[in-house]
Amino acid sequence: MNWANIATISRVLLIPVVIYCYHLNTEFSHLLAAILFTVASLTDWLDGYLARKLNQSSEFGAFWTPWPTSCWSLS
Repeated sequence: MNWANIATISRVLLIPVVIYCYHLNTEFSHLLAAILFTVASLTDWLDGYLARKLNQSSEFGAFWTPWPTSCWSLS
């Protein structure tokens, strides 16, 4: 497991958290969801950067990297 793959996995794990925060009826829930969405977006950039910079490309990353991006688009 390398750093790029950890960034990809964290992006997958943030999907239900952001959806949950968005649907909460609290004062700052939408802001929290927006912040978490921004963090997830940064991990999308980060995993590509780390894979190229540290030469850490893998079959796992090649398969899983597009999947969370599609899930974010659907959510």
